[in-house]
Amino acid sequence: MMTENMGNINTNLQDKKSLSRLVFLGMASLVLCVSMFMSVFTPVPLVFAIIIYGRLKGAALGLMGLLISVLMSQFIFPKELLVFLYAGALVMAFVIAEIWFRKMDPIKGIIRFGMGLLLLTGVTLGVSTQFLTKPVKFYIIEEVKSVSAQIQADREKILAEGGEDSKAMVELFSSPEKMADEVISTFPSAIFLVIFFGLWINLLIIIRSQSMLFGDKLYPYTEKDFLSFTMPDYMVWLVIPSLVLAIWGKEYLGTWYEVGGMTALKCLGLFYFFQGFGIYMDFVAFLRITGFFRTFLILFTVVTASWLIALLGLFDVWVNFRKFFKKNNRNDEGDLE
Repeated sequence: MMTENMGNINTNLQDKKSLSRLVFLGMASLVLCVSMFMSVFTPVPLVFAIIIYGRLKGAALGLMGLLISVLMSQFIFPKELLVFLYAGALVMAFVIAEIWFRKMDPIKGIIRFGMGLLLLTGVTLGVSTQFLTKPVKFYIIEEVKSVSAQIQADREKILAEGGEDSKAMVELFSSPEKMADEVISTFPSAIFLVIFFGLWINLLIIIRSQSMLFGDKLYPYTEKDFLSFTMPDYMVWLVIPSLVLAIWGKEYLGTWYEVGGMTALKCLGLFYFFQGFGIYMDFVAFLRITGFFRTFLILFTVVTASWLIALLGLFDVWVNFRKFFKKNNRNDEGDLE
């Protein structure tokens, strides 16, 4: 029986292998990367390519896309931003594909490979700074001055078209040194959030799409397994001192204690967001909300109130919100459709 199932899976994959499909997946990854707003999903078509065509052809497609991104960056983005985005997406795609091929528990795979990517990024940046002739802050200030000059030139237009956010942005860029300090202080948490959220959201999409794309569940874990993640209770004891430092660290200990507290809160908050999102999906299923309104409601909540979802995950340690949904006997996996 096992041999027959594997034969069916291989047949399904073989039926999907075509040059036009491979080219389409490569083009889709480039379009997503160029779109900026949707660039977080760039790894998805690359992961599909690696799974369907294998690691070698997937790598060839990724390298070709990277070369095209180098050419496109000369006309679309300032400097090499597009290249960095696509290169990062390619690395993330191979990480997700490895979690898939090795049939690892999704959250354990995200944590294990995510920490590896975090270490690799830190080492790469550390080595790179050794070749700089001036402190990192100097280069950041120069970049801020370049952007600030353009903003100041369009100052009146930006203020007229925008609201309080535009005013705050103009004021922030008017002080390059203050902006540089802000970039340096938020950079570690930003890298952490990009790596782990990127792995999480893209792997979720891959798991959701496996039956539709492959016809068989090649990956042993379902969306329900993925969204049932819960943080260990003892992690609360890391949240409490982080919160204390974030609120009173600067006043009593110094600026960098506040920065450290905020960084820890953001990193922990992301994993509580993962837990809270699973609870929120169960709640939406409990209310029997379906169709387009379901999709809109979930996306709207994530975009506008992600902090609230993280708090939901945090307070679940004491409340156990899912116990209130047990009246719903439907076997609903909480999809986005």
